[in-house]
Amino acid sequence: MVIRLDIANFLVHKVLVDNGSSADIIFWDVIKRIGLEDAQLDPVHTPLVGFGGSGVASMGTISLPLSMGKNRKGRR
Repeated sequence: MVIRLDIANFLVHKVLVDNGSSADIIFWDVIKRIGLEDAQLDPVHTPLVGFGGSGVASMGTISLPLSMGKNRKGRR
């Protein structure tokens, strides 16, 4: 399922919903468009590893306010 969400008061289109995922990924260009700074990310030293076994370094983690639904009340 692909939806749109309000993330940190920024409407993000084409968000893939995957209930089986162990990580929620936001691309770096979206982080920059939202106006977040590198310093707001908490560093992560563990790579994300896919089914093929190859690892990808993460830029970090961050908690953001998220709204979904017709009345767009906040949900975390």
